[in-house]
Amino acid sequence: MSVDQDMIDEAFMREALDVAEEGRGKTDFAPSIGCIIVRNGAIVARGRTQDGGVPHAEEMAIADLKNIKLAEGATAYVTLEPCATPDPGAAVECVDLLIHARVGRVVMAVIDPDHKTNGMGLKRLQDAGVETKVGVLRDEAIAQNEWFYRSRGLIK
Repeated sequence: MSVDQDMIDEAFMREALDVAEEGRGKTDFAPSIGCIIVRNGAIVARGRTQDGGVPHAEEMAIADLKNIKLAEGATAYVTLEPCATPDPGAAVECVDLLIHARVGRVVMAVIDPDHKTNGMGLKRLQDAGVETKVGVLRDEAIAQNEWFYRSRGLIK
């Protein structure tokens, strides 16, 4: 990726972090995650982890699309790796939602340290041919849900 693409990715990840901030402290035992979907340089959908922890940010962003075809080839910016195993109360794995929506690229701030995902979402995206990028604004994402990352041993 070029320096320009890195700057674009950071700007859109900041938007995803802003969306996640709206749910901070309202998601019970789940971290507040933000997801935005970008097509042709414009945000076409936004979602955050809902109060109580479900539905997840990716599911809310997909639901926010005016037309599911807008996701095709688009980039999803997510502040945490999409889940590979649904939480209780979640209908489906977020990684499958993104794959079925045919996004072309997923940019993640942090790999999920929880044993239920921990790299499996990343691998499933890559196996499905989705371009991935990890680590964009990682420190900011960790700071936003510090309690979650501390409880999973990612930080001390």
